[in-house]
Amino acid sequence: MNPVFTPLCLNFETLSTEQQARKILDQVNELNQLGYKKIAITYSANDQQTSVIREYNRDDNPNKKLTIAGANQAAVIAEISQLLSSEYKHLIPVFCVMPLTTISFGGKLADKTDEIDLDYIEKFMQESNHAILGWQNQKTYPHYAVGGGVDAAMPANCKLTQEQKENIQTKLEEFKRRYSQR
Repeated sequence: MNPVFTPLCLNFETLSTEQQARKILDQVNELNQLGYKKIAITYSANDQQTSVIREYNRDDNPNKKLTIAGANQAAVIAEISQLLSSEYKHLIPVFCVMPLTTISFGGKLADKTDEIDLDYIEKFMQESNHAILGWQNQKTYPHYAVGGGVDAAMPANCKLTQEQKENIQTKLEEFKRRYSQR
């Protein structure tokens, strides 16, 4: 089965955090029933969350508990974590997160952060039976939700440049074209 990258638009003005989490997990479940073994959602992360997520995504991680806190997308991911510990438990070995590091709370954001994250996604997509949901919302559509609410208040040296954000958008669109469902 060929890998697939497909947009998923969630309206945070009309859907609660729980409803958004359920829509994501329902889509993950649907793709899993189609035969995809690993399904991820893109996520606008801070540098600390990216480390937690990459550890969570490891296949050899015996503790599949995602501990993310925060506002906006982070609140949805936290809700997903709660749902994975209950009614969506069967998706624990299937669900992954593809972090796109947009801010650093520890100081300057590392150079080439965007390229490192995009390479991580590219590697994931090179596996058969993998799928990624590209997170969009009503304010970013038709683009992806990358660096929005929280990063607006961050100093310039602690967040992605506009050029890096545009690079991410371009590359995600390329993934959509290259890995569209056939």
